[in-house]
Amino acid sequence: MLIYALILAPLVAAAAVAALPASNARLVALFGTLANLVLAIVLAGQFDYANAASYQLGATAQFLPQLGITLGVGVDGISLLLILLTALLGPLCVLCSTTAITERQRTFYGWLLVLQAAMVGVFAARDIVLFYVCFEFTLVPMFILISLFGSTNRKRAGIKFFLYTFT
Repeated sequence: MLIYALILAPLVAAAAVAALPASNARLVALFGTLANLVLAIVLAGQFDYANAASYQLGATAQFLPQLGITLGVGVDGISLLLILLTALLGPLCVLCSTTAITERQRTFYGWLLVLQAAMVGVFAARDIVLFYVCFEFTLVPMFILISLFGSTNRKRAGIKFFLYTFT
């Protein structure tokens, strides 16, 4: 269940960023990414490093039981490190964007949080359906962030990124 909380925490923070005034967007995003970092550290504390090659701390939820589709998550040694890296980079991205992002803060921080949730979902997925959904869902926030907040030729770069990665 802790891994599901790692995926849902940034999504809840993104919803809060969208609902609250723009002046609070950075603070809410920072709080959401720090909460995700704390959850990732708790996850790392519960991990059995002697059995790092096996999936641990997993959970499975029924998604479409008629089709036999479940949403299975778990971590092994590599995915744990990638989740920790994602959780660590979240607050750093928010803090480093303080001077660069002065307009459309709710858009930037909301999509950054959605991207973080999708990335954790990619690294924690234990079945192909969840992996595919999370991987493809990373394209939407990346496209928006590149297209709106990139540098020169950002719209062209966003479209190229989306098309190449999608195909």
